[in-house]
Parts: sequence; C-alpha cells; structure tokens
Amino acid sequence: MTARQELSGRLGRYLIVRKLGAGGMGSVYLAEDTHLGRQVALKVPHVADENGNAVERFRREASVAARIEHPNLCPVFDVDEIDGILFFTMPFIEGTPLSRLIEEGKPWPASRAIELVRRLAQGVSHLHVRGIVHRDLKPANVMVRASGEPVLMDFGLARVFTAPAQLLTAAGQPMGSPSYMAPEQVLGRRDIGPGTDVYGLGMILYELLTATRPFEGPMAVVFAQVLNAMPPPPSTFAPGLDTRLDALCLKALSKVPQERPPTAEAFAAELAALSEQLLIPVPTMTSAAPPPPSAVATQVGGPPPSVPLLPAEMAGQPRMECPRCGKASRIPSTLVGRRVKCPHCGAGLGRLRTRLQGRGRPRRMENSIGMKLVLIPGGSFLRGSPADEGGDDERPQRRITITRPFYMGVVQVTQQEYRQVMGNNPSSFRVAGTGEERVQGLDTSRLPVESVSWHDAVRFCEKLSALEPERAAGCVYRLPTEAEWELACRGGSAVITSFHFGSSLSSRQANFNGNFPFGPGAKQGVALRRPTTVGSYPKNGFGLFDMHGNVWEWCADWYDSGYYAISLETDPPGPEDGVYRVARGGSWFNDGGDCRSASRNAREPDQRDDLVGFRVVCVVS
Repeated sequence: MTARQELSGRLGRYLIVRKLGAGGMGSVYLAEDTHLGRQVALKVPHVADENGNAVERFRREASVAARIEHPNLCPVFDVDEIDGILFFTMPFIEGTPLSRLIEEGKPWPASRAIELVRRLAQGVSHLHVRGIVHRDLKPANVMVRASGEPVLMDFGLARVFTAPAQLLTAAGQPMGSPSYMAPEQVLGRRDIGPGTDVYGLGMILYELLTATRPFEGPMAVVFAQVLNAMPPPPSTFAPGLDTRLDALCLKALSKVPQERPPTAEAFAAELAALSEQLLIPVPTMTSAAPPPPSAVATQVGGPPPSVPLLPAEMAGQPRMECPRCGKASRIPSTLVGRRVKCPHCGAGLGRLRTRLQGRGRPRRMENSIGMKLVLIPGGSFLRGSPADEGGDDERPQRRITITRPFYMGVVQVTQQEYRQVMGNNPSSFRVAGTGEERVQGLDTSRLPVESVSWHDAVRFCEKLSALEPERAAGCVYRLPTEAEWELACRGGSAVITSFHFGSSLSSRQANFNGNFPFGPGAKQGVALRRPTTVGSYPKNGFGLFDMHGNVWEWCADWYDSGYYAISLETDPPGPEDGVYRVARGGSWFNDGGDCRSASRNAREPDQRDDLVGFRVVCVVS
C-alpha cells in the first residue's frame, strides 16, 4: 500500500463507515464488523510496505495491544492483512480525547486530576508487569468515556523492555511527543523502562493541575528544557495547591529515572495515599467533562473549622470550589490564613492559602507601565566558553543551576519606560541628544535607554517596585545576576553554542557592527551605528529579544576575572565586592564576538555611555 492511503468501501469483513482521525503512526476508521454486527475502530499504518522498520513497529503495536485486558486500556479484537494492507481492530470507544478536556487557564480540581491519573497509572502498571512500556503517554492518547473513565489508547511506540533491546530507530534518535518525553527519550537511550511512563503520567498530572505544559516551543527548545530546566511547581500556575502535591508531581518529573516513583503501581499508590492525606474524597466518574475548575485550588485537612466562607455571589474575590459538594465560593481576603468551612455543605476545608491575592504565575505578565515580562523557569546550563573561544574570564565551563523561577523583561528597558519611572531620559540617541543626527525621523520612544550608570539602573528598579499597585504586592524588580542573564540568553537550548540560535552571527540576526561578523560562514553585513527599536530581531526560546547586541545590559554582579573557578554551582550570587560591575550581551558598536552568550564586560558602576542599557528581572514572593 502507499503511504497515507485513504480507505473506503470494504476491507474483508469490515465495512468502512468514516475516518475518525490520524496520528503519527496510523489512521483510524469507524468500521462495521459484518460478521459480528458491531462497530469497531480499525487502524492502518501511514507507511509503505517496503519500510520495514515502520511496518515492524505497526505489527508490534498490534501484538502488544492484543495481550492486554484492563478497564483503563484499549484491547484489540483482530489483527490481519488483506491485499497488502496491515490493520487491526479495537473497540469503538465513544468519548472525548483528554486533550480536548484541558482548557487553557482552567486547571482541573485537584481531586479529579488525581483520580484520573491514578486510574491511568493502574492501567500502565498492568502493562509494566507484562514487560511492556508505552513510551507515548499524553492527553491525546487518552480517551475519556461518557462515564468519565479514562482509557489509554495507541501502543504504536510501546516495546517489550524485558526482552533484548531491539531499537527500531537509529541509535540516538528520540521517539515520542516532545512536550511529554522524558530526558532519557530525548537522549535516545536504549534503557527505556517503567520510569519513562511514570514521567509521562507526571506530565499529564501537571497539565491537568495547571492547564499548561511546563515545556513548550519549537522542538529544539522543548528538548533543551526537558534536559536542563526544572519545571516550576504546579502551584506556580494554580495558587493554593498543597505543597505535597507539588512535591509528588515534580518527583515524577525528575530528570533522573531512579529518583521517580519506581513503578506506575507505586505512583498510583502514592496518589491514593496523598488523596487520603488531603482528605479529598474520591470522585465518582460520571461525566467526561470535568466540573468547572476553580481559579484557586485549596489546601484541605486539619480540625473542624469555625469560620464560614461567603457564598459565590461575593464579587471581586478569588474563587474556590468545595471538593465535597463541588459548589463555588469566594474567598474574603480577611480569611486568608484561617481555617474555614464550605458555606454550602459545611465540609472542613482547612487553612486557606493564596499567592499574590489569588493570582497565579502566568508565562507572561504586563506591569503597571506596560512593560512585558516572561517567566524564566530556572534550570541548569553550561556557563562560559570552551578553550577555543572567548577570554580566560569565561572559563572554566561549569554546569550552573538556577533553582528559582523569575520574570525577565521581554526587551531592554526603553526610553519611554525609563521616562515614565524616572521622569527624565538620559539617552544620547534622542531628540536633542548627542546622537540625534543618527535617529532623525525615528520614534525614539521604543529605542533602548542608554547612557545610564549601574546605579541609575538599580534606582530604576527600586522606583518601579514602589510604583507597582497593591494588586502586585510582592513583585520586586532588580537587575539579573550574571548567571540568570546567561541562562535566559541561551533560551533553553540543549546545545551550547555561541549564540542562542547557533555558532555564527550576522547582521540579520542582531544589531552589532556587521563589518565584523562571528563564526563559520558568517558574512560581512551592515553597521547601523546606533541602537535599533527593541524587538526588531528574532526572539530566543524563552521569548526574549535582543539578548545579543543593541546595547550592553547591566547585571547585578561585581566583576572578577577568576570568579568562574570558585563560584557556587547553584544560584551563584557573584563576588562579594570589586571595582567593576558586569555588563552582558554586546552592543551596536561591538564586533560579533563581543555579543556571544558567554561574553563578559567589566565597567565602572558610575560609567555612562551610549553603549550600555539594561533590562529588569521581577521576582515574585
């Protein structure tokens, strides 16, 4: 058969009714079994017969699925080949893919998320005890029946891990869905085992609890984050989640398989135990669609409460749901930190906790002056340069870990933003500035502010923190540490290169002196001889613009040329004192080599010139 052949009419005893959908491995049709008089789902591969590897994967899928029987796993009825067409049939399960039941910004209630993942884990455990690992656990491969019961589908990537390893892809080639792949899958390792499926279950739990995935973006960026970045705790996006649920979810998502729950059965048991500890009643699975999710999850447990919550009609306050009756109430700010009970059914809800007055941590935020920031999730990266690149102050290369997530300005602080906060504009490239002739006819409000000292940048951060309204209490603005800056600059890339996009720099990629490009194949380009409007060049994997060139960016650290050899490897604060402060990123004036991710610059903190600006970091308590 030819690749992606469409079926119609009859295939042996099966009458094709309609196409239900397609995945990376095959297409699925609704068919009528004319011998037994029942509807079935009939799956055929997207491969040509001569493609031995793909055909073998398809045969294996049928073989694996035919040996299972569990209420949370989809069985196989029949496996056959007719007129060169390989296919197998399964029950036609009426339901909704779990992926369609996850709405952006609408986390599931903790009780329902825990129970659904616990049942999936029980099904996956049934595979594991038979020597089978699924390797592609994700919401799109879970069908939720009308009763709410989850059924795991699609064994196209499963393999028998207790048998001698027989890799059906080239060595080192990862298989799976990027956002749900465990680190060992990204690395293409052969020793894939039960821990890989535990990771997938943990990722499904994370997505249900937060209505988001911790790692998103182009494939290369996702792979880099899977290998190097630590997912923010689920409560980052769903304030009020119990810290024990945070811990269990992140345990399942550990980079090291041995640090995860050892089996899916063990993970299911931990979920059940945690549900009991939180006094969350096991929900009855009666509807495929989850109840309206709460904007604020609730920590439950503790002695009987004495303070009632106000009913849901109380506007202007964060909302919560009772895990017993499912009815919504509003949380008066006066009750935060006190033990409460549901006003509808009287259930004890324990001590209420909120963060930022009920607001979560979205991937993006906009502050009171319109400045846009993105969440940098933290993680590990290889800091510095190899021996054949850069100066001695960029070595030795060492793996550095940033444990705390933080927000960073999408672009460098602009002249308009600086004027809004400080009441003046010191920039040279403005009307009546010393560089006015180079910006004739331009809107300079969106150029980066420059000619600011390190002390000016620090005062800006202090004033911006004070300006933020009460709704953002707890937001503290500051300059990034040098380690935070380099982590953010590299954009989550798994491959350490000179720039976030590769090993070469030309003037179409950043604003620098294009007469002196950097790296193999880089061609001489233009030199604007001035800053350009922020955001004019491609963003990196975190969504940050102009990390290379335009203007140098002040960092919080003192400069020490030998600091890398003695610094801490976790959250390095920089030297305790010094003469110079660090600036990073290069500028419109500098050669391409000065704009590398690892390039460092030492400047007196009182120095002001038209090459240096800054961007801010916001830390949320």
